[in-house]
Amino acid sequence: MEEIQLIMRRKLVVSAVIDSITALMNCRNGDIFTTAASYRLMNRLCQEASDVFSRQLQSDTKAWLESLDDPSENATSIRVPYLLTAKALQDECIREAQLTKGNISPMLVDIRSGKSTEVDFVNGYLLNLGSTYKVPMPAMATMLNLVKMRCDIPLDQAL
Repeated sequence: MEEIQLIMRRKLVVSAVIDSITALMNCRNGDIFTTAASYRLMNRLCQEASDVFSRQLQSDTKAWLESLDDPSENATSIRVPYLLTAKALQDECIREAQLTKGNISPMLVDIRSGKSTEVDFVNGYLLNLGSTYKVPMPAMATMLNLVKMRCDIPLDQAL
């Protein structure tokens, strides 16, 4: 079960990063990590996600320990799994973008066809975790709002 949760959290972050950036930039997955700016954005999003996962794990572990009849004082140190660190999440985003370099993300497909995106379910879910665990997530909030704006502005709008 723990491994499935790790995989799901990593997939969530990959979607929050790759799908939202490609939706904004109107490009394929393989085109996004070609500039220093895209790496900075990815790094920030992954750091925020890692921070919120860490806080969630600390909170869940603390609640579990408090539910025990004899909680051990030594068990209060919580180690975040490496796969949920910012570095591991960044590596996974790059790996996934390279593996799917020719693909068009679901968010971009939705925008191109005039449909609403899953940004509320992906980036919004992470933002809700941030709110729950009091972890500031300004980059994630910005991405969510920019994707929502992109949905309301036609891609083929003549200037």
